[in-house]
Amino acid sequence: MIKRILRDFSIYGLMPYIPKLSYFFVLPFITPFLTKFDYGVYGLVFSYFSFLGILQNLGLEVNLHNTFYKSRLQYKWFWRQIYGFLLVWCVPFTMLVTFVLSFAITEIPLSDKILVIALMGIPGLTVAASKDIGIAYCTLKRMPMPIMARSAFFGVLNLVILFYLVKYQRLGYMGWFWAYAICTCTENISWFLFVRKQKEFTPIFNFKRKTIVQSLKVSLPILPHVNALFILNQSDRIVMDWLKVGTAQIGLYSAGYSLSSAMATMTNAYITAATPYFLQLLSEKKEHVIKVMVFVSQAVFLLLAIMFSLVCKEITAFLFRNKEFEDITGIVVLLSLCSIFKPMYMMSTTPFSFYEKTKFFSVQSFIAAILNLALNFAFVPIGGIYAAAISTIIGFMYLSFSRFYSKTFKQLVSLNYYPTYWIIIGVVVCTFCYYIALQGLVLRMTILGIIIVALALSVLFFKDKILKLMKP
Repeated sequence: MIKRILRDFSIYGLMPYIPKLSYFFVLPFITPFLTKFDYGVYGLVFSYFSFLGILQNLGLEVNLHNTFYKSRLQYKWFWRQIYGFLLVWCVPFTMLVTFVLSFAITEIPLSDKILVIALMGIPGLTVAASKDIGIAYCTLKRMPMPIMARSAFFGVLNLVILFYLVKYQRLGYMGWFWAYAICTCTENISWFLFVRKQKEFTPIFNFKRKTIVQSLKVSLPILPHVNALFILNQSDRIVMDWLKVGTAQIGLYSAGYSLSSAMATMTNAYITAATPYFLQLLSEKKEHVIKVMVFVSQAVFLLLAIMFSLVCKEITAFLFRNKEFEDITGIVVLLSLCSIFKPMYMMSTTPFSFYEKTKFFSVQSFIAAILNLALNFAFVPIGGIYAAAISTIIGFMYLSFSRFYSKTFKQLVSLNYYPTYWIIIGVVVCTFCYYIALQGLVLRMTILGIIIVALALSVLFFKDKILKLMKP
Protein backbone atom coordinates (compact mmCIF):
# COMPACT_ATOMS: atom_id res chain seq x y z
CA MET A 1 0.00 0.00 0.00
CA ILE A 2 2.77 2.47 0.93
CA LYS A 3 4.71 1.66 -2.24
CA ARG A 4 1.62 2.11 -4.43
CA ILE A 5 0.69 5.41 -2.77
CA LEU A 6 4.23 6.76 -3.26
CA ARG A 7 4.18 5.63 -6.87
CA ASP A 8 0.83 7.27 -7.54
CA PHE A 9 1.92 10.35 -5.61
CA SER A 10 4.91 10.76 -7.90
CA ILE A 11 3.03 9.98 -11.11
CA TYR A 12 -0.49 11.37 -11.09
CA GLY A 13 -0.45 13.03 -7.71
CA LEU A 14 2.62 15.24 -8.10
CA MET A 15 3.43 15.35 -11.81
CA PRO A 16 0.24 17.21 -12.81
CA TYR A 17 1.34 19.89 -10.36
CA ILE A 18 4.83 20.19 -11.79
CA PRO A 19 3.83 23.07 -14.11
CA LYS A 20 2.42 24.88 -11.09
CA LEU A 21 5.65 24.31 -9.23
CA SER A 22 7.54 25.43 -12.35
CA TYR A 23 5.85 28.80 -11.92
CA PHE A 24 8.39 29.50 -9.21
CA PHE A 25 11.20 29.22 -11.75
CA VAL A 26 9.50 31.88 -13.85
CA LEU A 27 9.04 34.26 -10.92
CA PRO A 28 12.59 35.68 -10.92
CA PHE A 29 12.10 36.79 -14.53
CA ILE A 30 8.65 38.39 -14.18
CA THR A 31 8.66 39.90 -10.68
CA PRO A 32 10.85 42.85 -11.78
CA PHE A 33 7.93 43.84 -14.04
CA LEU A 34 5.16 43.33 -11.48
CA THR A 35 4.08 45.51 -8.58
CA LYS A 36 2.15 44.90 -5.40
CA PHE A 37 -0.81 46.54 -7.15
CA ASP A 38 -0.65 43.96 -9.95
CA TYR A 39 -0.66 41.15 -7.42
CA GLY A 40 -3.49 42.89 -5.57
CA VAL A 41 -5.77 43.03 -8.63
CA TYR A 42 -4.89 39.45 -9.57
CA GLY A 43 -5.51 38.22 -6.02
CA LEU A 44 -8.85 40.00 -5.59
CA VAL A 45 -10.31 38.87 -8.93
CA PHE A 46 -9.34 35.25 -8.44
CA SER A 47 -10.62 35.34 -4.84
CA TYR A 48 -14.07 36.43 -5.98
CA PHE A 49 -13.93 33.93 -8.83
CA SER A 50 -12.94 31.10 -6.47
CA PHE A 51 -15.99 31.83 -4.35
CA LEU A 52 -18.21 31.44 -7.41
CA GLY A 53 -16.25 28.39 -8.55
CA ILE A 54 -17.73 26.24 -5.80
CA LEU A 55 -21.02 26.42 -7.72
CA GLN A 56 -19.56 25.28 -11.03
CA ASN A 57 -20.18 21.56 -10.44
CA LEU A 58 -22.48 21.87 -7.40
CA GLY A 59 -20.41 19.33 -5.46
CA LEU A 60 -21.53 16.48 -7.74
CA GLU A 61 -18.02 14.99 -7.92
CA VAL A 62 -18.80 13.18 -4.66
CA ASN A 63 -21.61 11.34 -6.45
CA LEU A 64 -19.23 10.39 -9.26
CA HIS A 65 -16.79 8.85 -6.79
CA ASN A 66 -19.42 7.05 -4.75
CA THR A 67 -21.23 5.48 -7.72
CA PHE A 68 -17.93 4.28 -9.17
CA TYR A 69 -17.28 2.18 -6.06
CA LYS A 70 -20.87 1.26 -5.25
CA SER A 71 -22.31 0.62 -8.73
CA ARG A 72 -19.51 -0.59 -10.97
CA LEU A 73 -21.89 -1.93 -13.64
CA GLN A 74 -24.11 1.14 -14.03
CA TYR A 75 -21.92 4.09 -13.09
CA LYS A 76 -21.44 5.23 -16.71
CA TRP A 77 -25.18 5.70 -17.19
CA PHE A 78 -25.30 7.78 -14.01
CA TRP A 79 -22.21 9.80 -14.98
CA ARG A 80 -23.70 10.66 -18.39
CA GLN A 81 -26.76 12.17 -16.73
CA ILE A 82 -24.62 14.25 -14.37
CA TYR A 83 -22.55 15.26 -17.40
CA GLY A 84 -25.61 16.51 -19.29
CA PHE A 85 -26.95 18.39 -16.30
CA LEU A 86 -23.63 20.18 -15.71
CA LEU A 87 -23.39 21.22 -19.37
CA VAL A 88 -26.82 22.87 -19.04
CA TRP A 89 -25.90 24.44 -15.69
CA CYS A 90 -22.76 26.13 -17.12
CA VAL A 91 -24.87 28.84 -18.82
CA PRO A 92 -26.51 30.31 -15.68
CA PHE A 93 -23.19 29.83 -13.86
CA THR A 94 -21.37 32.00 -16.40
CA MET A 95 -24.08 34.65 -16.12
CA LEU A 96 -23.55 34.66 -12.35
CA VAL A 97 -19.78 35.10 -12.77
CA THR A 98 -20.34 38.06 -15.07
CA PHE A 99 -22.78 39.70 -12.68
CA VAL A 100 -20.65 39.39 -9.54
CA LEU A 101 -17.37 40.45 -11.13
CA SER A 102 -19.02 43.52 -12.64
CA PHE A 103 -19.51 44.85 -9.09
CA ALA A 104 -16.37 43.43 -7.49
CA ILE A 105 -13.70 45.05 -9.68
CA THR A 106 -13.39 48.78 -8.96
CA GLU A 107 -9.78 49.99 -9.13
CA ILE A 108 -8.88 49.33 -12.76
CA PRO A 109 -9.89 51.15 -16.00
CA LEU A 110 -13.30 50.31 -17.46
CA SER A 111 -11.81 48.78 -20.62
CA ASP A 112 -9.64 46.44 -18.52
CA LYS A 113 -12.63 45.62 -16.31
CA ILE A 114 -14.78 44.51 -19.25
CA LEU A 115 -11.95 42.42 -20.66
CA VAL A 116 -11.21 40.77 -17.30
CA ILE A 117 -14.88 39.82 -16.87
CA ALA A 118 -14.96 38.30 -20.36
CA LEU A 119 -11.72 36.37 -19.85
CA MET A 120 -12.93 34.94 -16.52
CA GLY A 121 -16.43 34.10 -17.75
CA ILE A 122 -15.90 32.55 -21.18
CA PRO A 123 -13.95 29.44 -20.00
CA GLY A 124 -17.02 28.30 -18.06
CA LEU A 125 -18.88 27.89 -21.35
CA THR A 126 -16.23 25.70 -22.97
CA VAL A 127 -17.61 22.33 -21.81
CA ALA A 128 -15.95 22.63 -18.40
CA ALA A 129 -17.95 19.64 -17.13
CA SER A 130 -15.91 17.42 -19.46
CA LYS A 131 -12.83 18.08 -17.34
CA ASP A 132 -14.66 17.02 -14.15
CA ILE A 133 -15.81 13.77 -15.79
CA GLY A 134 -12.43 13.05 -17.36
CA ILE A 135 -10.35 13.66 -14.24
CA ALA A 136 -12.73 11.65 -12.05
CA TYR A 137 -12.59 8.74 -14.50
CA CYS A 138 -8.80 8.74 -14.82
CA THR A 139 -8.24 9.15 -11.08
CA LEU A 140 -10.58 6.34 -10.07
CA LYS A 141 -9.31 4.07 -12.85
CA ARG A 142 -5.75 4.97 -11.82
CA MET A 143 -4.86 6.15 -15.32
CA PRO A 144 -2.25 8.88 -14.75
CA MET A 145 -1.18 9.68 -18.30
CA PRO A 146 -4.25 11.64 -19.56
CA ILE A 147 -4.13 13.85 -16.46
CA MET A 148 -0.36 14.17 -16.49
CA ALA A 149 -0.08 15.01 -20.19
CA ARG A 150 -2.75 17.71 -20.10
CA SER A 151 -1.54 19.22 -16.86
CA ALA A 152 2.02 19.37 -18.12
CA PHE A 153 1.18 20.78 -21.53
CA PHE A 154 -1.33 23.41 -20.46
CA GLY A 155 0.71 24.28 -17.39
CA VAL A 156 3.75 24.99 -19.52
CA LEU A 157 1.59 26.87 -22.02
CA ASN A 158 0.24 29.04 -19.20
CA LEU A 159 3.76 29.86 -18.05
CA VAL A 160 4.93 30.70 -21.56
CA ILE A 161 1.98 33.02 -22.16
CA LEU A 162 2.36 34.67 -18.74
CA PHE A 163 6.10 35.13 -19.23
CA TYR A 164 5.64 36.67 -22.68
CA LEU A 165 2.79 39.00 -21.75
CA VAL A 166 4.37 40.25 -18.51
CA LYS A 167 7.99 40.58 -19.55
CA TYR A 168 7.74 41.57 -23.21
CA GLN A 169 4.25 43.08 -23.55
CA ARG A 170 4.33 44.63 -20.05
CA LEU A 171 0.64 43.85 -19.48
CA GLY A 172 1.01 43.51 -15.71
CA TYR A 173 -2.04 41.93 -14.08
CA MET A 174 -3.73 41.35 -17.46
CA GLY A 175 -1.12 38.69 -18.23
CA TRP A 176 -2.66 36.35 -15.64
CA PHE A 177 -6.18 36.71 -17.04
CA TRP A 178 -5.20 36.17 -20.68
CA ALA A 179 -3.13 33.11 -19.76
CA TYR A 180 -5.97 31.70 -17.66
CA ALA A 181 -8.58 32.14 -20.39
CA ILE A 182 -6.52 30.68 -23.23
CA CYS A 183 -5.30 27.65 -21.29
CA THR A 184 -8.58 26.85 -19.55
CA CYS A 185 -10.60 26.98 -22.76
CA THR A 186 -8.24 24.73 -24.70
CA GLU A 187 -7.84 22.29 -21.80
CA ASN A 188 -11.62 21.97 -21.42
CA ILE A 189 -11.94 21.21 -25.13
CA SER A 190 -9.22 18.55 -24.92
CA TRP A 191 -11.08 16.83 -22.06
CA PHE A 192 -14.30 17.03 -24.06
CA LEU A 193 -12.65 15.15 -26.92
CA PHE A 194 -11.28 12.57 -24.47
CA VAL A 195 -14.56 11.71 -22.73
CA ARG A 196 -16.69 11.99 -25.88
CA LYS A 197 -14.56 10.26 -28.49
CA GLN A 198 -12.39 7.83 -26.54
CA LYS A 199 -14.51 6.85 -23.53
CA GLU A 200 -17.94 7.41 -25.06
CA PHE A 201 -19.27 9.49 -22.20
CA THR A 202 -22.02 11.10 -24.26
CA PRO A 203 -23.99 13.57 -22.12
CA ILE A 204 -27.65 12.75 -21.52
CA PHE A 205 -29.47 16.07 -21.75
CA ASN A 206 -32.82 14.40 -21.18
CA PHE A 207 -31.65 13.41 -17.73
CA LYS A 208 -34.02 11.99 -15.18
CA ARG A 209 -35.14 14.66 -12.78
CA LYS A 210 -35.34 12.19 -9.90
CA THR A 211 -31.72 11.13 -10.43
CA ILE A 212 -30.46 14.71 -10.40
CA VAL A 213 -32.56 15.64 -7.36
CA GLN A 214 -31.31 12.65 -5.39
CA SER A 215 -27.73 13.47 -6.38
CA LEU A 216 -28.09 17.11 -5.34
CA LYS A 217 -29.44 16.01 -1.96
CA VAL A 218 -26.06 14.38 -1.38
CA SER A 219 -23.86 17.00 -3.05
CA LEU A 220 -25.46 20.31 -2.05
CA PRO A 221 -24.82 19.83 1.68
CA ILE A 222 -21.13 19.70 0.74
CA LEU A 223 -21.26 23.23 -0.71
CA PRO A 224 -21.29 24.92 2.71
CA HIS A 225 -18.24 22.82 3.48
CA VAL A 226 -16.57 23.86 0.21
CA ASN A 227 -17.68 27.44 0.83
CA ALA A 228 -15.90 27.28 4.17
CA LEU A 229 -12.75 26.17 2.37
CA PHE A 230 -13.09 29.19 0.09
CA ILE A 231 -13.47 31.50 3.07
CA LEU A 232 -10.37 30.02 4.64
CA ASN A 233 -8.36 30.12 1.41
CA GLN A 234 -9.51 33.26 -0.38
CA SER A 235 -11.79 35.46 1.70
CA ASP A 236 -8.90 37.17 3.52
CA ARG A 237 -8.26 39.36 0.49
CA ILE A 238 -11.94 40.14 0.06
CA VAL A 239 -12.26 41.10 3.74
CA MET A 240 -9.15 43.26 3.44
CA ASP A 241 -10.73 44.89 0.39
CA TRP A 242 -13.90 45.63 2.40
CA LEU A 243 -11.79 46.97 5.29
CA LYS A 244 -10.00 49.30 2.85
CA VAL A 245 -6.59 47.70 3.29
CA GLY A 246 -4.37 49.08 0.53
CA THR A 247 -4.20 47.16 -2.74
CA ALA A 248 -0.40 47.06 -2.37
CA GLN A 249 -0.66 45.22 0.96
CA ILE A 250 -3.23 42.87 -0.51
CA GLY A 251 -0.74 42.37 -3.33
CA LEU A 252 1.99 41.42 -0.86
CA TYR A 253 -0.42 38.93 0.72
CA SER A 254 -1.30 37.52 -2.73
CA ALA A 255 2.36 37.22 -3.65
CA GLY A 256 2.93 35.33 -0.41
CA TYR A 257 0.04 33.05 -1.26
CA SER A 258 1.49 32.33 -4.69
CA LEU A 259 4.72 31.09 -3.13
CA SER A 260 3.11 29.28 -0.19
CA SER A 261 1.04 27.34 -2.72
CA ALA A 262 4.07 25.07 -3.14
CA MET A 263 3.20 23.50 0.20
CA ALA A 264 -0.49 23.36 -0.74
CA THR A 265 0.48 21.70 -4.03
CA MET A 266 2.45 19.06 -2.19
CA THR A 267 -0.35 18.25 0.25
CA ASN A 268 -3.01 18.28 -2.48
CA ALA A 269 -0.89 15.91 -4.55
CA TYR A 270 -0.74 13.53 -1.62
CA ILE A 271 -4.51 13.72 -1.12
CA THR A 272 -5.05 13.02 -4.84
CA ALA A 273 -2.83 9.96 -4.70
CA ALA A 274 -4.06 8.63 -1.34
CA THR A 275 -7.83 9.14 -1.69
CA PRO A 276 -8.55 6.09 -3.93
CA TYR A 277 -6.68 3.84 -1.49
CA PHE A 278 -8.36 5.54 1.44
CA LEU A 279 -11.79 4.83 -0.06
CA GLN A 280 -10.77 1.26 -0.79
CA LEU A 281 -9.61 0.74 2.79
CA LEU A 282 -12.86 2.21 4.10
CA SER A 283 -14.86 -0.18 1.95
CA GLU A 284 -12.74 -3.09 3.25
CA LYS A 285 -13.03 -1.96 6.89
CA LYS A 286 -9.22 -1.82 7.29
CA GLU A 287 -9.15 1.11 9.66
CA HIS A 288 -5.89 0.14 11.35
CA VAL A 289 -4.08 0.58 8.04
CA ILE A 290 -5.79 3.95 7.56
CA LYS A 291 -4.63 5.12 10.98
CA VAL A 292 -0.99 4.28 10.26
CA MET A 293 -1.19 5.96 6.85
CA VAL A 294 -2.69 9.15 8.30
CA PHE A 295 -0.29 9.41 11.26
CA VAL A 296 2.84 8.82 9.18
CA SER A 297 1.82 11.30 6.49
CA GLN A 298 0.88 13.95 9.05
CA ALA A 299 4.26 13.63 10.76
CA VAL A 300 6.01 13.94 7.39
CA PHE A 301 4.16 17.14 6.50
CA LEU A 302 4.99 18.73 9.85
CA LEU A 303 8.65 17.93 9.25
CA LEU A 304 8.47 19.37 5.72
CA ALA A 305 7.00 22.58 7.13
CA ILE A 306 9.94 22.95 9.51
CA MET A 307 12.49 22.34 6.76
CA PHE A 308 10.76 24.80 4.43
CA SER A 309 10.78 27.52 7.08
CA LEU A 310 14.53 27.06 7.52
CA VAL A 311 15.24 27.94 3.88
CA CYS A 312 12.29 30.22 3.12
CA LYS A 313 14.24 33.47 3.44
CA GLU A 314 16.70 32.45 0.74
CA ILE A 315 13.94 31.14 -1.53
CA THR A 316 11.93 34.37 -1.36
CA ALA A 317 15.03 36.48 -1.97
CA PHE A 318 15.80 34.48 -5.10
CA LEU A 319 12.27 34.38 -6.51
CA PHE A 320 11.08 37.91 -5.76
CA ARG A 321 13.82 40.08 -7.24
CA ASN A 322 12.01 43.28 -6.51
CA LYS A 323 12.54 45.57 -3.51
CA GLU A 324 8.77 45.86 -3.07
CA PHE A 325 8.72 42.24 -1.87
CA GLU A 326 11.77 42.18 0.42
CA ASP A 327 9.56 41.77 3.54
CA ILE A 328 7.64 38.76 2.23
CA THR A 329 9.32 35.89 4.15
CA GLY A 330 7.16 36.01 7.28
CA ILE A 331 3.86 36.00 5.43
CA VAL A 332 5.01 33.16 3.14
CA VAL A 333 5.85 30.95 6.13
CA LEU A 334 2.53 31.64 7.85
CA LEU A 335 0.49 30.96 4.73
CA SER A 336 2.44 27.76 4.07
CA LEU A 337 1.41 26.45 7.48
CA CYS A 338 -2.26 26.53 6.47
CA SER A 339 -1.81 23.40 4.35
CA ILE A 340 0.14 21.08 6.60
CA PHE A 341 -2.85 19.49 8.35
CA LYS A 342 -4.32 17.91 5.19
CA PRO A 343 -3.80 14.26 6.28
CA MET A 344 -5.85 14.81 9.44
CA TYR A 345 -8.34 16.83 7.42
CA MET A 346 -8.71 13.90 5.00
CA MET A 347 -9.26 11.51 7.90
CA SER A 348 -11.89 13.71 9.55
CA THR A 349 -13.75 14.39 6.30
CA THR A 350 -13.70 11.41 3.94
CA PRO A 351 -15.79 9.00 6.07
CA PHE A 352 -18.67 11.50 5.99
CA SER A 353 -18.73 11.65 2.20
CA PHE A 354 -18.11 7.90 1.78
CA TYR A 355 -21.06 7.00 3.99
CA GLU A 356 -23.10 9.89 2.49
CA LYS A 357 -23.47 11.72 5.78
CA THR A 358 -22.78 15.01 4.00
CA LYS A 359 -25.27 17.06 5.97
CA PHE A 360 -22.88 16.82 8.92
CA PHE A 361 -20.31 18.81 6.93
CA SER A 362 -22.17 22.05 7.39
CA VAL A 363 -21.91 22.76 11.11
CA GLN A 364 -18.14 22.54 11.58
CA SER A 365 -17.46 24.09 8.19
CA PHE A 366 -19.61 27.12 8.91
CA ILE A 367 -18.12 27.50 12.38
CA ALA A 368 -14.63 27.45 10.87
CA ALA A 369 -15.67 30.00 8.26
CA ILE A 370 -17.37 32.28 10.78
CA LEU A 371 -14.39 31.97 13.13
CA ASN A 372 -12.04 32.97 10.33
CA LEU A 373 -14.20 35.92 9.29
CA ALA A 374 -14.63 37.10 12.89
CA LEU A 375 -10.90 36.98 13.52
CA ASN A 376 -10.24 38.83 10.28
CA PHE A 377 -12.69 41.63 11.00
CA ALA A 378 -11.45 41.91 14.59
CA PHE A 379 -7.70 41.79 14.07
CA VAL A 380 -6.88 42.76 10.46
CA PRO A 381 -7.35 46.47 11.31
CA ILE A 382 -4.74 45.95 14.05
CA GLY A 383 -2.34 43.35 12.64
CA GLY A 384 -2.87 43.73 8.92
CA ILE A 385 -1.98 40.88 6.62
CA TYR A 386 -0.21 38.93 9.38
CA ALA A 387 -3.42 38.81 11.41
CA ALA A 388 -5.22 37.51 8.32
CA ALA A 389 -2.65 34.73 7.89
CA ILE A 390 -2.84 33.65 11.54
CA SER A 391 -6.65 33.61 11.45
CA THR A 392 -6.46 31.36 8.38
CA ILE A 393 -4.20 28.91 10.22
CA ILE A 394 -6.62 28.82 13.15
CA GLY A 395 -9.56 28.27 10.81
CA PHE A 396 -7.84 25.40 9.00
CA MET A 397 -6.87 23.74 12.27
CA TYR A 398 -10.46 23.93 13.47
CA LEU A 399 -11.73 22.55 10.15
CA SER A 400 -9.18 19.72 10.21
CA PHE A 401 -9.73 18.57 13.78
CA SER A 402 -13.23 19.57 14.92
CA ARG A 403 -15.02 16.63 13.30
CA PHE A 404 -12.96 14.16 15.33
CA TYR A 405 -14.94 15.23 18.40
CA SER A 406 -18.39 14.82 16.83
CA LYS A 407 -20.72 12.00 17.78
CA THR A 408 -21.31 11.14 14.13
CA PHE A 409 -17.59 10.68 13.43
CA LYS A 410 -17.26 8.32 16.38
CA GLN A 411 -20.14 6.29 14.98
CA LEU A 412 -18.50 6.03 11.56
CA VAL A 413 -15.01 5.03 12.75
CA SER A 414 -13.88 2.83 15.60
CA LEU A 415 -10.32 3.95 16.41
CA ASN A 416 -9.01 6.92 18.39
CA TYR A 417 -6.99 9.40 16.33
CA TYR A 418 -5.83 11.54 19.30
CA PRO A 419 -6.76 14.92 17.79
CA THR A 420 -5.90 16.88 20.94
CA TYR A 421 -2.30 15.70 20.87
CA TRP A 422 -1.99 16.53 17.19
CA ILE A 423 -3.39 20.01 17.81
CA ILE A 424 -0.78 20.68 20.50
CA ILE A 425 2.00 19.40 18.24
CA GLY A 426 0.67 21.53 15.39
CA VAL A 427 0.65 24.73 17.46
CA VAL A 428 4.22 24.11 18.61
CA VAL A 429 5.40 23.44 15.05
CA CYS A 430 3.68 26.55 13.64
CA THR A 431 5.16 28.79 16.35
CA PHE A 432 8.62 27.35 15.84
CA CYS A 433 8.43 27.68 12.04
CA TYR A 434 7.56 31.37 12.10
CA TYR A 435 10.18 32.20 14.75
CA ILE A 436 13.03 30.30 13.16
CA ALA A 437 12.31 31.55 9.61
CA LEU A 438 13.25 35.10 10.65
CA GLN A 439 16.51 34.15 12.36
CA GLY A 440 20.04 34.39 11.00
CA LEU A 441 21.48 32.09 8.37
CA VAL A 442 23.94 30.30 10.69
CA LEU A 443 21.30 29.23 13.21
CA ARG A 444 18.88 28.07 10.51
CA MET A 445 21.48 26.06 8.62
CA THR A 446 22.69 24.47 11.86
CA ILE A 447 19.17 23.28 12.67
CA LEU A 448 18.68 22.06 9.10
CA GLY A 449 21.93 20.11 9.28
CA ILE A 450 20.89 18.47 12.56
CA ILE A 451 17.55 17.43 11.02
CA ILE A 452 19.21 15.98 7.93
CA VAL A 453 21.74 14.01 10.02
CA ALA A 454 18.95 12.74 12.30
CA LEU A 455 16.92 11.61 9.28
CA ALA A 456 19.92 9.88 7.74
CA LEU A 457 20.66 8.02 10.98
CA SER A 458 17.00 7.05 11.33
CA VAL A 459 16.90 5.64 7.82
CA LEU A 460 20.13 3.73 8.46
CA PHE A 461 18.91 2.37 11.79
CA PHE A 462 15.44 1.39 10.56
CA LYS A 463 16.55 0.40 7.06
CA ASP A 464 15.27 -3.17 7.29
CA LYS A 465 11.83 -2.10 8.49
CA ILE A 466 11.56 0.55 5.78
CA LEU A 467 12.54 -1.93 3.05
CA LYS A 468 10.00 -4.38 4.41
CA LEU A 469 7.27 -1.77 4.15
CA MET A 470 8.29 -0.92 0.59
CA LYS A 471 8.17 -4.50 -0.67
CA PRO A 472 5.17 -5.28 -2.90
